[in-house]
Amino acid sequence: MVGLVITGKSRTIIYEEKLDPVKSKRIFELGKTLGTSIIVWVDHELYVWPMSEAALAYGKAVQLEPKLITDFDEIIGKGAHKLLFADTPERIEKMFRDCRYLEKEGINAHPSKPIYLEFVDTNVTKSNGIRHLAERYGITMEEVIAAGDSYNDLSMLQSAGLSVAMENAPEDIKAHADFITKSNDEDGIAHVIEKFILQ
Repeated sequence: MVGLVITGKSRTIIYEEKLDPVKSKRIFELGKTLGTSIIVWVDHELYVWPMSEAALAYGKAVQLEPKLITDFDEIIGKGAHKLLFADTPERIEKMFRDCRYLEKEGINAHPSKPIYLEFVDTNVTKSNGIRHLAERYGITMEEVIAAGDSYNDLSMLQSAGLSVAMENAPEDIKAHADFITKSNDEDGIAHVIEKFILQ
């Protein structure tokens, strides 16, 4: 999900939406109860509890050194952009089913990959992130091409002028797409650019 959109060079914030400390603490305590690896994004910093193999692997994937959480209340005092649980696909699938009640508390839970379950404020969607980005550059949503492969991409696919699902996406995500491209491992995005932009 997109809780923060910034420009590449100047690092100007275009759009930002955070989980308030109460919601963040709710998710953190839930993660501890479930005995899973918890990952927290706060102001471009990566915090984890505990310092597990899953947390280290996530840090390596996003090219950030994870920091061990020692005082959670202090870390999330300014609000967190999102929290994640990192675990096995089987446990993530079960936690996703069991956490849907959190929507009533203003928290959205979506698996971003089979081993990650993301938590963001209900106002945070990829659709909102793209809308703010499009407005900044004078682009209409009808001119936007959105490509995704997971459930956290659904709002983006539903709001874009052309929605594209990756071949490796779940079937119910593909059902919302105007076009199915090649998989992530087969340069699916490059195929979209060649087909709809360069031609």
